[in-house]
Amino acid sequence: MKKTSSKENVRVSRIKELLKREGLKQKDLAYELDMEPQNFSRFMISGKVSEKTCEKIVKLYPDYRIEWLLGYDDLMTHYDWADNVQHMKDLVADSMWGVIEKSLNKKGKSLKFVHRSGQHIDSTERLHADCYYSVVDSQTGKELKRLTALEMVQFEEKIQEYCDFMSEKYL
Repeated sequence: MKKTSSKENVRVSRIKELLKREGLKQKDLAYELDMEPQNFSRFMISGKVSEKTCEKIVKLYPDYRIEWLLGYDDLMTHYDWADNVQHMKDLVADSMWGVIEKSLNKKGKSLKFVHRSGQHIDSTERLHADCYYSVVDSQTGKELKRLTALEMVQFEEKIQEYCDFMSEKYL
């Protein structure tokens, strides 16, 4: 018996996962794809699931991402993808915070985020939230400078531009 490639096997396992999540049997999906259940079963066993078949499945179940079904990434739904994008933005914002904080600490200062509602906000919400950033003296706690969320985002963009420049130059 001929071995199948891992990409083809990924497609089979992803289709099985979709079937399980949707509460379907293979024959149900076969009928929805206008395919004989025996043919569907045959390509599931062989591992030879075409891109065209995956595209048809995604048209029937649009919550799932074609890239996931084809095995190109591990983000199953559009919600997972958006959540991952937000997670990456939050990681970048946290990293920026760390760089800024490290620099300020050398001068006896620290950075404080002040959000009046006290609720957690992610990095994309801060421009629309009632918040500001405060540079404070680490010893006294006295505010030395206040930045609006917009000013802080612009400052972070300048840091990012410098990082881009340095990456281009050295890497």
